[in-house]
Amino acid sequence: MSTEVLFPQLISGWARATLDSSGAGVGVVARSANWPDELGRTARELGPMVTLVADAAQPFAFEFTLGRGVAVVGVKSPSRARPGTCVSHLVAGDPAVLDGYTALQLYAAEVFVRELSSEDPMTPTDRLAPLIWSGRAPGFADTVAAIVDRGWLPALIDAVLAQADSGGPDLELCVAGLAEGIAMLRAVYEVLPRALLGELTFAAGATPVPPSGSGPIIVVSVRPARASDSGRRRICPDEPGAPAGLGATIVRAWKTGVALPDRLDSVGDIQRWLDRRALRRLDPTTLDARQLRLVLTDPDLPTQWRDQEGVVGAILTAALADSVPADVLSRFVAAPPLRERVERDLNAGIDSGRYGREHARTIGTRLGLDTATLLGRAISATLDRGAPISTTDAVDVWPLLIHQWNLDGAPRRRVGDHLRTHPVLRVHAVRAGSDSLFEAGVRAELDDPRTSAPSTVLAEAVSTQPRRTVDLLVQRATGSRSTRAILGPDLDLVLRSAPSPSIARLVTDIAVRGRWHPTAVLALVSELDLAAPDLAAALALLLAQASVPHAIATAIDLDPTARDLSIPTKYSAPQHIQWLETARVWTIGSRSPATEVETDAALDDLLARDQPPSWRRLRRIRAAGTTALADAMTAELIEKWPPLWPRAVSCGDYVLFAAGLRAASKSRDAVRRARIVNRAAGSRLDWTARVLADPPDPSGLTTALAGLRGRHRATLLALCSDAGMPPESLLRGVADLNQPPPALRSALQPTLARVLEQLDIPPRLARRMRIRPR
Repeated sequence: MSTEVLFPQLISGWARATLDSSGAGVGVVARSANWPDELGRTARELGPMVTLVADAAQPFAFEFTLGRGVAVVGVKSPSRARPGTCVSHLVAGDPAVLDGYTALQLYAAEVFVRELSSEDPMTPTDRLAPLIWSGRAPGFADTVAAIVDRGWLPALIDAVLAQADSGGPDLELCVAGLAEGIAMLRAVYEVLPRALLGELTFAAGATPVPPSGSGPIIVVSVRPARASDSGRRRICPDEPGAPAGLGATIVRAWKTGVALPDRLDSVGDIQRWLDRRALRRLDPTTLDARQLRLVLTDPDLPTQWRDQEGVVGAILTAALADSVPADVLSRFVAAPPLRERVERDLNAGIDSGRYGREHARTIGTRLGLDTATLLGRAISATLDRGAPISTTDAVDVWPLLIHQWNLDGAPRRRVGDHLRTHPVLRVHAVRAGSDSLFEAGVRAELDDPRTSAPSTVLAEAVSTQPRRTVDLLVQRATGSRSTRAILGPDLDLVLRSAPSPSIARLVTDIAVRGRWHPTAVLALVSELDLAAPDLAAALALLLAQASVPHAIATAIDLDPTARDLSIPTKYSAPQHIQWLETARVWTIGSRSPATEVETDAALDDLLARDQPPSWRRLRRIRAAGTTALADAMTAELIEKWPPLWPRAVSCGDYVLFAAGLRAASKSRDAVRRARIVNRAAGSRLDWTARVLADPPDPSGLTTALAGLRGRHRATLLALCSDAGMPPESLLRGVADLNQPPPALRSALQPTLARVLEQLDIPPRLARRMRIRPR
């Protein structure tokens, strides 16, 4: 032991005074303060641990026991102070520290008390200092060396191994003297690993021989009169040894100075350790897979074995054949000196053609090597020749290409050439995190006539850097003579490669970043072969940019059957409203100046009053003739008095109609507003359209549409468009209805194309647009 260990101890025997009683007798005389309570603190509690077998031929015992989580070694000697009693000295400790080997060391060091003097009696104490143990007993190994050539030793080792491995029979050592038996125990502990013997117990001297499976595992019997019927296996030095087994191999190794490591805790571990030692002496290239694995996993493998000439070749062969687990191989070659040798030999094999790239990649992967470094030069040479490479080759060579790209000049130009000629490299350029490499990879993909959609490179570009992709498309289009010639094919490839959720946003971003009118991009997108949902989403966003309300933009798609339809320049009223009266303006022929003065004075008087005029008087004034001033005063009078609005919108006088409808449209009373507007629309759709169009009144249009049904809505919208209502106002009035697509379709579809054309949407595209049926 390299450090001091303190063991609690206890001494018991006959004395004039003991800790057990105040008078003379047998009891505990001295005890350490930290003596384990679970063992007992008095002679009565300790029982057999402090007593000898009665009438023993040799009244002496040396015992090592385990129990209750405590290891105890004890020596019991006959007492000269009181014949028939014994002096017992016990030492206790943790089994991980106080094992049988340490017990034998303590015995050899003669640290045990064997006599209590009656002339100089020991004062009873429960503060006995712990036993201090700090070294190895001198001459311990010499004792074993003296008996290592005895024929019974291999048989004893085999018996102990059998008991430890499979719970075989306990042992009885039949010896002529106690010293010989203790020497045999020393041999067991010196030759075998301590971890294997952690549960081994023994007793020597005046100890009965209990049946096998109870009591100590090894019992040393001194000159037994006859063989016991305990079922134990007898080992007698004066009897012929059993046939040599593993014990003989272990003893031979020990004689040559090869000791088993103390960490081995099973017979299997011992056998493997011995096998590994034997395999180390063989040529590494002659080892089969099992043997090589045994050697490579040997924790005691010396550095000299790794330095042998054939080790690297054996490892490369095993890695290629996958005969040894990859984790075993990779751990073994992790040390830098050996790793460098392996990489050097593998590189030489690649250069000479002994290992193909796939074989080298397999070997490198299983050995945990950097395959990119190993294969980079070979794959780079293949690229320079213009020969194709695999996707796996691209992964391995890419770190080298990044290094060359960062060098600028000729190396960078060479990488650019590789990107243009080898498509498998482009996805790595897009993922590299470099703006310049990203642009080079995407440009090479767009310029390559072999590229077809969907393209993995373009899909990766859109997914990882959509903004950079859009900027590159815009840059390519604006830098060319024909924006449409460049952007069209590029956009077609990108959109058909992009993930579906990204398509609509890409289209709108291109319009914004390129500062192109959304209708121009819309015309371009409409020519692409996009899936219907993606095209609809793109149209919705672009139409929204073109001032089409969201509710309408999201309801529009393209009708492939309407490609050749023409857009009417003027709306033709359908048959169901041809009964409407032609617009009539109230006018009078020639009038005298006096009449005009009277009319204006009468209207001025009505405006000054605090109550509304009678409808009959107002009509008589209008019948007498009107002027521009009279029309304006009449309109002001109508707008002032809400009770006049219902009569105004149904009287057949356009000035009164327009004044009443405009006044009602401005009313904060929603119910009244709706009633008047609906009455006006029911009376004269054409006049209603003229009033709503000049000035534009989207909210009034919404109210009027809400009161109409079926085809009358379409008629009103068409008349509003004919009357010059701006398309933005017209679409806003329709959108504010918050109607589902079928209702929007019935109202807006007849005039949709002409309205969209007014928003600068190309006619050929506008006539393809429709409100979805559902």
